[in-house]
Amino acid sequence: TWRWVEQPFRKRANPVLVTRRSVFAASGAVGAVFVAFGLAGHPGNGFEWRPIAKIFDNGGVLNTNCIFNEPQNHPVLDCLHTNKSGSISVMLVGDSHGDAMSNELGSLLNKSNIGFYETYKSGCVPIPTLRRFDGGDFNTCPTFNERAYDYARRVGIRTIVLTGRFPLNFHGSRFNNGEGGVERGSPAISDLDILDTSSWNDPARRVRVINAYEVEIRRLAEIFNVVLVYPVPEAGWNVPERTAKLVYFSNQEQDVTTSYSRYKERTLEVNAVFDRLVSDLPNVIGARVHEAFCSDETSRCINADIDGVYYRDDDHLSNTGGRLVAPIIVEAIEA
Repeated sequence: TWRWVEQPFRKRANPVLVTRRSVFAASGAVGAVFVAFGLAGHPGNGFEWRPIAKIFDNGGVLNTNCIFNEPQNHPVLDCLHTNKSGSISVMLVGDSHGDAMSNELGSLLNKSNIGFYETYKSGCVPIPTLRRFDGGDFNTCPTFNERAYDYARRVGIRTIVLTGRFPLNFHGSRFNNGEGGVERGSPAISDLDILDTSSWNDPARRVRVINAYEVEIRRLAEIFNVVLVYPVPEAGWNVPERTAKLVYFSNQEQDVTTSYSRYKERTLEVNAVFDRLVSDLPNVIGARVHEAFCSDETSRCINADIDGVYYRDDDHLSNTGGRLVAPIIVEAIEA
């Protein structure tokens, strides 16, 4: 069983202690290393290292110094990336999914001369009225988001990019891909901050959450241009680890895919809200990043193929995956 190895990292320009940072590239990739070395020594198998080496060319770490445990007093200098004229016009805000794609997205924004500010909090979708009731430091989600948006208003940010694991926070249940990949972990209990308690399997909770998505994004759109990053397909299984095993047992590159229909079912309510907002509001633009992975023709969503491994675990993109979605998001920002 492979897991994230957590170790405190102290930010260079900020005294906040960030604990949820991995000292390895990814839990799955670390596991794959041991799978590869352990199985490579098995006699008579004819195992080759070359195919498995692709798994480690991902840089699939939590990418920035801008994912926090606590609400921040902005700006955090490490998170400020000005353009050539010294200005910023975009803010990237979200949870660890935003952070996971931030290396590639930030690189492309820099190349496009788009100044930006970024701030992320693990487990917190960027909706100011919602918090998590399942323990940890999730109760500070509303304060974290409000401070981020206050900063954006104060400095004249024109466009905000919202990235989050919206389906998980709506459903509460962890992802099951229907093919043996069942995400581990307790339910996510996201609900209105004004409440005292909540239950993940309460249908009324889901109604409150989906309504909050729409109401709060409409409010944000009164102030900013809004780019909605559609949900990244969840994998359900640890993609690097599964890829390593498939490559070993077949001795050749193996595509790892999941059901597109499963993605559509999982994201039905969230994507319906996003589609409606994009249709209703001219300054809300959709970045349909799932189209980089999923195909109506094959009815599958790719997790890994001959070109690389696109996830660092069962739901976060690796940098290889980030390279696929970054152009889609930048195009939406430019629109």
